[in-house]
Amino acid sequence: MKGKRHFSHRFVVVAPLTLAMTVLVLAINAYLNAINREIDSEYDRIDRSLQRTTRLLTAIDYAFNHYLVARPDLLLSHNRKVEDGVCRMWPIDPLLNLDESRDVPIPSIDFSYMITADASLCDPSSRMYQRVASRVILAPSLSFLHDLDDEIFGIRYIDESGFVMSSPASRAAKIDRDFVSIIKTRPYWRDTAQNKDKITVSRLSSTSLLIDGQKRQVFAMTLPVVIDGDYRGMVELDVNTEVLLSKDSDLPNLIKLVDLRTSSIPDNAVHVKHLNIPGVEFHHAVYYDLDIRNEIAFFFSFKVYSLLGIVFIYVLSTVVLIYFNSDAEKTYFKDLAARDPMTGLLNRRGFQSLLQRTPHQQYIALAILDIDDFKHINDTHGHDVGDNVICYVADQILCSIRQADIAARFGGEEFVIYLTGDSEQKLQQILLRVRAALAEYASRLLERGFTVSGGVDITKAGQFEFETAFKRADDKLYQAKTNGKDKLIF
Repeated sequence: MKGKRHFSHRFVVVAPLTLAMTVLVLAINAYLNAINREIDSEYDRIDRSLQRTTRLLTAIDYAFNHYLVARPDLLLSHNRKVEDGVCRMWPIDPLLNLDESRDVPIPSIDFSYMITADASLCDPSSRMYQRVASRVILAPSLSFLHDLDDEIFGIRYIDESGFVMSSPASRAAKIDRDFVSIIKTRPYWRDTAQNKDKITVSRLSSTSLLIDGQKRQVFAMTLPVVIDGDYRGMVELDVNTEVLLSKDSDLPNLIKLVDLRTSSIPDNAVHVKHLNIPGVEFHHAVYYDLDIRNEIAFFFSFKVYSLLGIVFIYVLSTVVLIYFNSDAEKTYFKDLAARDPMTGLLNRRGFQSLLQRTPHQQYIALAILDIDDFKHINDTHGHDVGDNVICYVADQILCSIRQADIAARFGGEEFVIYLTGDSEQKLQQILLRVRAALAEYASRLLERGFTVSGGVDITKAGQFEFETAFKRADDKLYQAKTNGKDKLIF
């Protein structure tokens, strides 16, 4: 016989699993929200960096458009070298003091720049030398500004006459005498000339520039230098995209940049955002380069304590449900052992156990009821009718006694009732009510009905002892049986 459970086996398995899955979904949702916030934060940082770079480029371009000061004397403080038809000039002392005439000298700054042109640049009498002399005062500014942000790979001014001013100096290492001629054939030279009111952004390049011997992806932002309506050259600021996109973030995957003029957005790209900076002609988009395996691995490392908590919740809830089921089954079987299976009344063991825990009032009544001629009922009408009679007696007893009273079936057709109260008369009235209820509907079961005899012992609570009271009640039952039956003797 299966005991009654609070929860089914299926519920014990499914409920904790559902709870664990719900917590897991919440953890995943919290993780995704954190990733989304981090991506948005990185996009905001990229926007701020590009806006700062835009302002920086605009300031440099303004200087080249408005400050034409011939300072040939500054070129005297530069090294000069002609190699393969290219003249290279760079500061003799990289620690330059910009204004030695000041009463309070400003700190010296380490400058790194190089000016390149054809060999005529190294001739002080040449036109190229004089052209460069009008711009050289701005060269230290390029060196200073290129160090402001890590993502700025370099800054240079490319003059249409053929000279290039580069910072840092390493940016000029591979410039040859055909460099400017080649640049003039590039689309972004022409685009820069046409976009006089906008910053032009070149296509992404990962082949022409080297950093620490390794190739890096860069793009150039350019503005034209226009003097008296003539296009005289351009200011170029090169941005290292790997530094721009890879700051100190907690993202498991990379944010990448795509040039929409030459490439399409990858299938695994999420959180795609088109770059849109006022005054800049971007054809680029940033996206989160989703790698599911990296994401899952990062989730497990990032949420390791949450996942352990989910496992703990699942195990704990399963154990708790199993405990409740076991406790319910234990209680059920304990109750089952204390009850009569036919009527649901307590059996002798259950009756005596409950009696020990029941508080008594001033008087206690112990009654034994027995169905008269029950064997004759069984023999005449069958055991099924006899069982119905027993169940009927049990039901009528339960309906007629109080909540605090106890009824039991000790076996066969014998029933025991325990009552307690403040007066003997009240206890007698209750038992008489029980007898009347039994007689009232007896004819519904048997055509001639049936009778019940009983013996009752009423004693003071302080003098009550079960075995003694039971024997006295049984003696009175015997008197009722031997004196005509259908009696209740007190």
